[in-house]
Amino acid sequence: MISKNLSIEQEITNKVNLITISRFVLTLIAILLIFSGNIHMLIIAFAIMGFSEITDIFDGYIARRDNLVTNLGKILDPLSDSISRFFYFFALAYYGLFPIWFVIFFFFRDIIVAYVRIYTSFTGVVLAARISGKLKAAVQFSGQYLLIFILLVKSVQEGQAVSDLFLIWTIVIGLFITYLSLILFRIRGFLLYLVLVMSLVLSYALWIVNKIDYEFNYFTTFTISFVVVGFTIFSLIDYVMSLKNHGGTKTRVVATTILTIFLLIISPYSIDLFKNKFEVKNNSTKWEKLNFMLNPEYKSTIYGVVESPKYIFISAQNLKKEPTLLVYLKENPETLYKVITFNNSIKNIKDLEYFNNFLYIIDDGENIVYSIDIEKSLETGFGMITKSYHTGMSASGTLGIVKFNNRNFLIINDYFFNKELYFFDLDKISEDKTLRDQLEFQIETELYVKGINGDKENLFLLVNKLGEDLIYKVDLEKMIYKSSMQKGITSIIDTNDRDLKGITVYNHRILTYGKRTETIFTTKE
Repeated sequence: MISKNLSIEQEITNKVNLITISRFVLTLIAILLIFSGNIHMLIIAFAIMGFSEITDIFDGYIARRDNLVTNLGKILDPLSDSISRFFYFFALAYYGLFPIWFVIFFFFRDIIVAYVRIYTSFTGVVLAARISGKLKAAVQFSGQYLLIFILLVKSVQEGQAVSDLFLIWTIVIGLFITYLSLILFRIRGFLLYLVLVMSLVLSYALWIVNKIDYEFNYFTTFTISFVVVGFTIFSLIDYVMSLKNHGGTKTRVVATTILTIFLLIISPYSIDLFKNKFEVKNNSTKWEKLNFMLNPEYKSTIYGVVESPKYIFISAQNLKKEPTLLVYLKENPETLYKVITFNNSIKNIKDLEYFNNFLYIIDDGENIVYSIDIEKSLETGFGMITKSYHTGMSASGTLGIVKFNNRNFLIINDYFFNKELYFFDLDKISEDKTLRDQLEFQIETELYVKGINGDKENLFLLVNKLGEDLIYKVDLEKMIYKSSMQKGITSIIDTNDRDLKGITVYNHRILTYGKRTETIFTTKE
């Protein structure tokens, strides 16, 4: 039943509509936190998203129970859902977890549905949300939460630390606010149990963020994305066909299937799959274990390996998740030579590179690249930072250094699923501006890059393609002049594992390492 004789002011101040409007504000806050890239902010955003979705569940119940259903509310509720999910998926697309062309499709879908609503309003009918729309919303909700959860897990796996105490407090505060809302709005019956179950499931998801030991890859995220877009297509077809009651459920399902398959065929994923059939991989590569004597407390947390003319440096974390450099003499790699610590000056080492007696270390938690004086660090046992460069990126990923045309370039790949390589002139970069503001050029890779390393005229990229880790050997000159990584590929090498973290070139051989392999491998000579 719709409330009668309400002014615009009364409709806006209607408590149900205020709940709906509050979701706009919560969405804005959550999006800003997601873009920060910081693990703590991401966790808070996760909790805010959960509370926002829970209010979306019971606002309609309150409206019907208290006779507060309004025409404005019928428009605001789906509009709030559309805007919220559009921005959430846009943020996920920014991290490469959701295809941007799917987000564009969502936008046009909602425009079409909006015009359908306007059309029906001219006939004197306000088109309320349909069952297909509710189903689409549930799938989109599940999809966005799974993808945000993957982002949280990847952040932890890539070295951003979050304490169990912080997780506990976030869960406790979130549950308290949720239960308080249930009491204030007098939620009863099945809806009460639904909200309780949802809040407990989301709380459990937060609690296990630190404990997941599974590698999420592009195939995983794309599968989730494609399920989401499939239900979105069905909702669109259902709304359009409902105008004049054209077609039954069977017809709409068939139309949805055809359109979904068409979108799959023209998707970047299918193009990747097609390309993969014609790529020739070097399946004859032989790998062997590298005999570094790793202390057991560092053995499973290797984050980077690099060599200098005299030393081998292994970036690791101890049991307290404190970043550490293990140093070996190249003439005697079986014996640990020295350990360098950082006394909290660096929170997390994501990757490292050597250049001119300095180590360059990227901290993806702080989004800073540090230069470390090697000799002074070896003398004192502490990492001696000489310069620090803020990347200007949301969450910086892997690091590389190459020489081209007598210029030395620092390369950064921005976060997990971003497909761009950013090049900075190492001899010109300044601490006064972010690296993003000093960008020389960027090149699209079309691949999920996990590791970068340069060796004279070549660039080696560790990529995950269709769930498989591969090493691409790229001619640096061809790649830069043609502005395409694909056009510079000279060979593709099979790896020894599907859960690698990075690669380096050691003694003119390719070396790989992973978080859970607990072993460093190198190609046989």
